[in-house]
Amino acid sequence: MMPIYEENFESVSDLWQHVSPISPFVEKLKFNTIYRGQADSEWDLTPGAFRQDVISKYRRNKQDYKRYNHVIEFEYFNLNSFLIGCDQQGIQIPFDSNEFREAMEFPEFVSRYGSSSDDFQWPDKEYYPLLAKAQHHGMPTRLLDWTKSSLVAMYFAATQALYSNNKSERMAIWVIDAHETILSSVGLDLIQTAGSVSKNLAAQKGLFLLYKEPKQSYKDDFYPELESSVINKLLAQNNMINVYKFTLPTCLAGELYMLCYKFNVSATTLFPGPDGVAKGVLEFDLAKRSAGIL
Repeated sequence: MMPIYEENFESVSDLWQHVSPISPFVEKLKFNTIYRGQADSEWDLTPGAFRQDVISKYRRNKQDYKRYNHVIEFEYFNLNSFLIGCDQQGIQIPFDSNEFREAMEFPEFVSRYGSSSDDFQWPDKEYYPLLAKAQHHGMPTRLLDWTKSSLVAMYFAATQALYSNNKSERMAIWVIDAHETILSSVGLDLIQTAGSVSKNLAAQKGLFLLYKEPKQSYKDDFYPELESSVINKLLAQNNMINVYKFTLPTCLAGELYMLCYKFNVSATTLFPGPDGVAKGVLEFDLAKRSAGIL
């Protein structure tokens, strides 16, 4: 198994020199490298649908708690409800078609993913654009957000730390350097959707890692406490997957944000529209206060 390489930095300048787009480290990476920022360096790489707080809040009755019931059926019904709500509000569904609508029908879902089906692995590609749209509008899904930009990852680590009520000691920038086919070999699909799916997604140079549910696991019991580390474990299964975690004290979040801001990476540019502008104004004040500028 390939361990995750971890390095702790104590200054913003040292982190920046290591993971900025023109750093020697980044220039030596071989593949289509992806980045993720997190407010707490102790957090695993956990999609929203697998987080303990989400599971505890929305979990089903224990007698129904096989993996099929929670991980597949539960996710499908949430996604279908999101689709119905978009229809009721006249919100455009990405890559909508008669074929996609048929795939979203419950009888088709059961025939594909029911206990007697052996042909499909949840979720199929037809669901990807709707999953991406739902994810970027606050729905917990099995998608995990990443970006092609190290600056965007540093921005999200900094802002999450600034907004967090439970201050951790260190934030983290995750880096994965691996070919898509290698990631797929361990059960992780790298998903890049069209920019039309979400303006935010396009602005953030966003993409996703997707853990596809193994067919043989459908009838297994579901243990929420084991879900948080599933992606970490999969990434460690192939020595051709290089994973790095770079950490920085959270007390430097304001300073890191201000450096991202100088490179035009802020809520104003990453969340197009008036809501993003308002978010950017408030984040700027918050970051200045945190950095001791105000």
